Amino acid sequence: MTQKTRIEPLPPRRAGLLTRAMYAIAKRRYGQVPEPLAVVAHHRRLLVASAIHETMIQRASRTLPASVRELAVLWTARQIGCS
Repeated sequence: MTQKTRIEPLPPRRAGLLTRAMYAIAKRRYGQVPEPLAVVAHHRRLLVASAIHETMIQRASRTLPASVRELAVLWTARQIGCS
């Protein structure tokens, strides 16, 4: 069962240059543009704040040993029901 968001994702053809660049980075990193990113893209400041937050989390996560980091990711995914 696929859950539909209340706010439709912003399609790339309606997105500005910054948003399209962020879509390209996300697509290269994850294989597709994550839906939450495409929904947040409607509000440019929120999109930028979200990107900064993700970058800070990614940098902070490098301080953990890889095995602990993977365990934390798997445990969190299990808790929220994510595959």
